[in-house]
This record gives sequence, C-alpha cells and structure tokens, in this order.
Amino acid sequence: MKKYLLSLFFGLALFPFFSGLQALAQDHAAFVPKRATGTFDFGYGSTPNGYIGTQAAETYDVCIFVPSDYAGRQITAVSFYLHQKAIVKDVIGWASASLPTSSSATDCHANLEATKMLSYEDGINKVEFAMPYTIPEKGCYAGYSLTVTSAATDYGKYPIMLDRNACTDGGMFLKTSRSLLNWDNYYQGNYGNLVIRVTISGEFADNAVLPNGSFADAYGAKDATADAAFTITNQGSNPLENFSYIVKGADGLSYEEQTFKLPEPLAFESSMTVKVPVPTQSTTGRSRTSIYITKANGTENPNADKAINGTMVSLSRLATRRVLEEEFTGVTCGWCPRGITGMDECKKQLGDQWIGAALHLYAIGDPMYPCTYSTDSPYYSQSKSIIDVKSFFTGAPQCMLNRLEKPDPYYGDENHKAPLGILDECRRVASVPPVVDLKVDAAWTDDNRNKIDVYTSSEFLLDDNSIDRYSLAYYVIGDGIYGPSWKQSNYFSGYEGYEDDPYLSEWVYKASYVTGIYFNHVALAGFGCKTGLSNSIKNPVHEGEVQTHHLTMDLSGNKFWNSYPEIDFLDKNNVSVIAFILDKKTGEVVNAAQTAVSTLPEAVEGVTVPASSTLHYDLSGRRISPSSLGLHIVNGRKHLTY
Repeated sequence: MKKYLLSLFFGLALFPFFSGLQALAQDHAAFVPKRATGTFDFGYGSTPNGYIGTQAAETYDVCIFVPSDYAGRQITAVSFYLHQKAIVKDVIGWASASLPTSSSATDCHANLEATKMLSYEDGINKVEFAMPYTIPEKGCYAGYSLTVTSAATDYGKYPIMLDRNACTDGGMFLKTSRSLLNWDNYYQGNYGNLVIRVTISGEFADNAVLPNGSFADAYGAKDATADAAFTITNQGSNPLENFSYIVKGADGLSYEEQTFKLPEPLAFESSMTVKVPVPTQSTTGRSRTSIYITKANGTENPNADKAINGTMVSLSRLATRRVLEEEFTGVTCGWCPRGITGMDECKKQLGDQWIGAALHLYAIGDPMYPCTYSTDSPYYSQSKSIIDVKSFFTGAPQCMLNRLEKPDPYYGDENHKAPLGILDECRRVASVPPVVDLKVDAAWTDDNRNKIDVYTSSEFLLDDNSIDRYSLAYYVIGDGIYGPSWKQSNYFSGYEGYEDDPYLSEWVYKASYVTGIYFNHVALAGFGCKTGLSNSIKNPVHEGEVQTHHLTMDLSGNKFWNSYPEIDFLDKNNVSVIAFILDKKTGEVVNAAQTAVSTLPEAVEGVTVPASSTLHYDLSGRRISPSSLGLHIVNGRKHLTY
C-alpha cells in the first residue's frame, strides 16, 4: 500500500501546534452511546487525539465498516467532528453497501448545511438521512466526505480526526481526489480509528452478547487455569449482568459450561473488556483455544458469532514477571520531568516488580548521553548498544513496557487522564506470567571497579522448538548521578493546572531550568540492548532447562567511570545490572531481573571457614543452601550453582 503521501499528526513532542488541540480535546466528552429503545451509536473511535491528512487542499472520503451483525437494522444518521468549518465545504454524510467512487455514488447520502456546520470547539456535526438506510446482509460502509479549500494551516493539512488509542480492522478507510485515488484500509498502517458515530435503530433481542476480535495469549500453569482477556458488546436491550461460556481446546475437548458475572451491568450496545478463567492444557506449550459465549443473562445467546479464539500458553509452573520500563528522556526535554517523576514513583510503589532504564538519548549534548567514541575504543560497542535502541522511539518523554507498548511514562495513556496512571499499566504488564524465570548476580572483579562479572540463570517453563528465538541483553544502571552544573529543562514551571497534581505539583514551583537533581535509573552502558547477545541463550529451549550465561563487562573506557570532568558525580556503590531476555520473534521482553553490583571482597569479609569447608554464602556474606541457584562463595571462591 502507498501511504507515503499520507501524514500522521500526533504527539506533543513532534508538533507544537498539537499541544493546544490536545488540551482542547480533553475538554470535550467522548461520544457516549445514548440508551434508547432500539437505537444506539456505533463506531470504533471516540476521543480525538490524532489527526491525519495529505497536507493538500482536496476532497477526502473517509468511512468505517458496519458489520453484518446489524443486518436488517437501519442507519438514520452519522456524526463526526470538523477541525475548522471555515476551511471546508461540501460536507456530506453517507452509507453504502460498497466503497463508492464518490459521495454522490453512495446508496444513501445527505448534505450538511453550511449554516449548521460546527468547528471542533463548538461541538459535533450530525447528518441525518431523510430516508433511513437498511444495512444489507453482508454489512455496509458509513462515512463522510468533505473538500478542503485551504491547506495553509494545520487545520487544512490534517483535516481528519482519529482516535489513536486503538486500531481496529474496519476502523478507517480513506481516499482523496488527487493524492490517494484508491480506497485503502488503514488498519494495516496502525494509524488509529476514525472518529465517527453511526446511529442505528431497529429491533434487538432482550439478551444477546457479542465477543469481539480474539483474546490475547493466556498464560497459566499446566493443569490449572489462565485468564483470557477479550472485549464483549451487549447486543441485548436488557443490561447484561452475566454470560455463560464453554471452552474447547485444539484437541476438540470441551470443558464444562461456566458463568461469568460482570462487575457491573453493561448497557445496551456498550462494550467492556473482561478476563475469564479458562482451563490450561495438561502438558506445557502453546495451543489454540476457542471460547463460545452460550448464554446471556441465563438465556440462550442468539448471536450467530458466539466464538472467540486465541492461544493458551501452559507453563510448567508460575514465576515472577518483572516489567522493564525503558524511557526516552533528556535534560533538554522540557516535558521530561513527568517521566522522571513517573519512574521514581514506580520504583517506590512497585519495588522489585518494576525495573527501569532511563535512556538519555534526546540530545547529544546531554551529559548522560552515551559516548560513541571511535570503533577501536572498548566502550564503543557499549555505547552503540544503547544508542541503537533510539530507533524504537518517536519523541520524548516516551517509554516502552517490556517492548510491548509505548505509554506515556507518567499518565500511562495518551489522553493524560489520571495522575501516575503508568502504575496501572506496569501492574497490568507484570501480571502476565513469564515463560522463563530469570535470576542475575553481579560483582566487581577489581579494586578500581572497572570490570563487572555478571552471571545469569534462566529456567524455561515450556518447550519451544524455535532455532533462534531467545537472547539475553544487559544494561548497566547508575542511581543518584549528579553534576553541579547540570540543568533539567522544566516546562511545568509556573504552568497553571498542575498545582493540584499530587506528584507533578513540585515541578510547578521549580525554575524553568532545575539544578541540583540526582538522576536515577540512568543507563550507563549496554550489551546487546536492541536484539540481544549472540549465543547467550541456546535455542531451542526445553521445559525445566536452566541455562547459565557469564559476561565480564569491561568499563575501563566508559566516561562515567574515569573520564568525565566533573568530580564525584557517580557513586560506584549505586551501580546495578539489568539482565533481560528478548523474544526475537515478537520483540517482547519476556522477563527481566536487576541486581546491585557487589563488592566481592567486602561481601565475604568476616566469614571464617575451614579450608575444606563446603559452606555456601551469597554475595552479601549470608549462608545459603548449596542447592540455591545463582552465584555462591565457596572456600572464598566464586561458584555458580544452576
């Protein structure tokens, strides 16, 4: 598909103009389906938080697909926002069984009178059809067309409003009169969903429920249960209080019908994400599983689409998943104080369940930006390993959670709704059981603390026959890093509206450039950070197999150790190592672990053992069982047990 002419317009860090529009969007409520007998508003996108356009003055045709579930009902109107009424004309709402060549070639259409047009700040435009349009058996398309008269401003360059919180197949089709002559389904480009609501009326069953899409991979111990998460829509006129379901495995085995009670009644044509327990397999591995919604409120579900499919992942046992948050940040980024606050609070409130790496890659002049050095420098590969990760980000502040998604590092969602919403995002990601249990130990090997010995043990909890799927990677992290002349840019200084935020209010009363900050979670060196270290994991992997990996990190060429001009800005007592395992097939971080770098001679100081002793100690000098996994001290020497 050719999308190079299409420009996506979103994100505070990318376009200053958008910051005003985004604030405006938060003042408007999203479309809310109004409860009325036999009438509801259908659509995929609700809150405008992104804009799209060809940056040219031309005619746009945009629409969504109305599925066959609503066949026989009638479309009476379409509703949508316009950026600015002054720069558009010939606005038409329409419905059609197929994608039309133009709005006039549709099965049903109506003009929006110029005198009734509303700009975004004034409200929603609603185009009502003189004669309701009956949805055909195979579904139909519903949308609107408009002509942009001037692309001199961003209102004209990016006239179509999107909801970037979700991207659904059928959620946006688009063509234009000159730049994009053919219809295209922009679901494949991950642009978001068109903000439009289609008013549908007709007869509906008293009780009916529709499962949407597929369920995300469900993880659980074998011969137990796992939570399958998916979205349901209440298509019955009665509020949905519960539904019953049957689970069928890939082997055709059916399990006893179960009933799930919703936390609160779901209104007609409203949707909700639920997590229902489903049985896992008796052996470890991945298997296709189907869930059939058989009843709604205790009566037979009349919906023809009862099934939802997904993958069940059965593990040998449950282990702890730690969420790895990698944040794109920098001292010259004025909005990055919210990322600083978000990371510090996540560590404070989530403890060892959360692991953070602050990547100061926003600007090369940042004092914590990794040096590139020449290729013959021993530090070159370490710095390059971190800099390579920069390609994952589009602006600052931005973060990745286990490389699955990119939420705001403070609010969590792009709409900036809840203070410290990132906590809930981290808890959700960390709640999924991992496929591998990971442990890491690290210790300085020399008096100058230039080299670190790192040992990991990885126990895989299922078989995987892939020949090159998993690999290990590492960050070296510094906490409490300080430079007397360093200044953090702060756009929150004097910013009205944040005084009542329990976490960001302190930045309102700080200067525009803040000194005296001790920076935490700073990534100082990296090894295999983007795609993992070669041969660090032996693939394929097997259930119950424990693999070990040893790496000696030579940091002697690292500016943070020996060559930075400011004095005492790094306390080597506050250095730690993060180990994480990458799934190269999906790009996901499947688990992570973090450990402080121990000073080995001091760790065993005062521990007196006979020369022939077989007592085992950890790096803190505490006696441990010889069967414990990890790095041991035996007779004063390092020993790895796995």
